[in-house]
Amino acid sequence: MKPFQDLTKTAQFRRLAVLARHALRDYDLGEASLSPLQYIQNATWSVQCPGGQRYALRVHAPRRHDTAAIRSELLWLEALGADGFLVPAPVRTVQGGLWTTASAEGVPEARACTLLTWVPGRFARKKRTPAILREMGRLLARLHQQASWYRIPRSFVRPRWDRRGLLDRDAETRAGWVRLTLRQKRLFEAVGERLDEVVEQLGTGRDVFGLIHADLIFPNVLFYCGEACPIDFDDCGFGYFLYDIAILLDRIEMREDYPALRAAMLDGYRHIRRLPREHEAYLDLFLLARWAFLGVCFLSRPEFGTYAPRFMKIVEPKIERYLRAAKSAKER
Repeated sequence: MKPFQDLTKTAQFRRLAVLARHALRDYDLGEASLSPLQYIQNATWSVQCPGGQRYALRVHAPRRHDTAAIRSELLWLEALGADGFLVPAPVRTVQGGLWTTASAEGVPEARACTLLTWVPGRFARKKRTPAILREMGRLLARLHQQASWYRIPRSFVRPRWDRRGLLDRDAETRAGWVRLTLRQKRLFEAVGERLDEVVEQLGTGRDVFGLIHADLIFPNVLFYCGEACPIDFDDCGFGYFLYDIAILLDRIEMREDYPALRAAMLDGYRHIRRLPREHEAYLDLFLLARWAFLGVCFLSRPEFGTYAPRFMKIVEPKIERYLRAAKSAKER
């Protein structure tokens, strides 16, 4: 049998489907069928049951998160559901577990697997209107509001998307930092220095820092009865709420109608939750931190070999212009 790492992504996905069917045995769903959804790091399927029920099954990437982190994500999803959010709710195994572990021939190690309820609705697809951005702003504000009062369990383990988590050289991004040009490295380090100044002013109070989705982009939001519903909490962790907003801004910043879309999103956010004007002024810096983080991630991973240089060519001059403008403003 060909080694798993030597297979194409499609062939890996097919082999993981066997493992996924083994995992379903622990949920007693009967003769359920699997339909592939996506395979990036985690592998995900739609599960259709004979009675009409539908679920999403995730086979987690090895070492992507340990089971303590997976458990923490699912506990937050349960809390969000209890607070009125329409989110994927964890389905427990017949033994009452939040996840199960399964293996299959040809897959080098056992994988953690989780089953989630199916969230109804439709994606916004290519629509980027002020109305959609306003609703997504409201959703971000509701999530941040819930995070500000959510009592974190003592055993809670999730990544930190703070200054250190974004811009320090860790095992996953060290290769990317090595591949930066000297000019790029100096720019990214300057972003880190400026971010150090800002987060020192912001602090880590519950009004500015807490659990964030950390990937609330258009493919991770469904619209159901006019309401924006978040899915895919795999990247959720601790970070600044401003960074969570900047992640969405990253997806619209290149558009000609960006000012109108940004204004609509912030208007929706402020309809639910306060956002001081002085904090809004830091959003561009958090956007730069997002680009720096993505840049070293892309450069670190072979599958982004052709995309990474194109990404850097786009964001590098933008980062330079911002830093130059910020320096001029500071010297005035």
